[in-house]
Amino acid sequence: MKIRRPRRERLRKAAFFKRLRVVLGRLMLLVIACGMFFWIGKQVYRFYLVSAVETVQAKEGNLAVSYSGQAIILRNETVVKAPRPGYLVRFLPEGSLVRSGQVVARLKPPPSMEKSHESINLPSPTPGFVCYHPDGWEDVLVPERWSSLDLAGLFKNFKCDVRDHSQVSSAGEPIFKIIDNLSEPYLVIKLDKVENDHLSKGDVIELQWSGGSGKARIVSTKSVQDVLLVVVKVLQTQPGLPDDRLFNLKVTKPECEGIIIPAKALVQHEYSTGVFTYSPLGFRFLKVDVMGRLGDRVAVTGIDSGIEIVVNPWVATRIQKDI
Repeated sequence: MKIRRPRRERLRKAAFFKRLRVVLGRLMLLVIACGMFFWIGKQVYRFYLVSAVETVQAKEGNLAVSYSGQAIILRNETVVKAPRPGYLVRFLPEGSLVRSGQVVARLKPPPSMEKSHESINLPSPTPGFVCYHPDGWEDVLVPERWSSLDLAGLFKNFKCDVRDHSQVSSAGEPIFKIIDNLSEPYLVIKLDKVENDHLSKGDVIELQWSGGSGKARIVSTKSVQDVLLVVVKVLQTQPGLPDDRLFNLKVTKPECEGIIIPAKALVQHEYSTGVFTYSPLGFRFLKVDVMGRLGDRVAVTGIDSGIEIVVNPWVATRIQKDI
């Protein structure tokens, strides 16, 4: 009996340790499997986060707001009238620049007067551009008279009688005009849906119309119901204002220059305002200074043009925390 007891004890201990090793081995395999599943799950989660990142390329530019409207031209124009009936022979094309005294056209007598009358050369009374389409507003819509005009009624009552005056039926009929190219023209502009106080006297605005563009300075603004009437002095044009008295245009007021990005790309990170940039090397937070905001866009400094900006920064923040 004394001999068998230690042997049974040894057998029980051996069986116990064998079962313990099996349990520990299985437990270790379970821990390894759980760790692998956790790592794989984390990588899948991070992959989906990275896939959800939206970026936009930062570009240098101006914050600006634009409005569409109509404009009526006020400029100094000299009308040349026919001394008698006849047929107009044009020597110069429309828009030609002429000097004072240069012959623009010739008025030939009608067949009934050919024997008793000779053709008459018609010189330019002043230097400027030739226009063969007088509209009847030449003596009214001049820059010096803008303050006395009924601006609201001007657009309501504006009618332009433009005709071809190649055949002159009576003396005193306007046949062409010379547009002064040395004095700055004015524009009366009608704009709809303009934000309050966005356009003010003294502001320099950009103009754009079909076939041309320019800059002008606001000399007066007047609100009439839902319409803003703006009088501007044209500073420069390229190539020139349209020949038509009334035309459509777009008015743009620049706000500030900088790198233009979506406002939603801004984020507060480490007590600083900035943006997350994205590259193959990962995400990087860059501090920026906000120069101006207009709607859903902001102008900033502190970053370079061309880099990719994350527009949903919460995703980048989440990824940064998980790294």
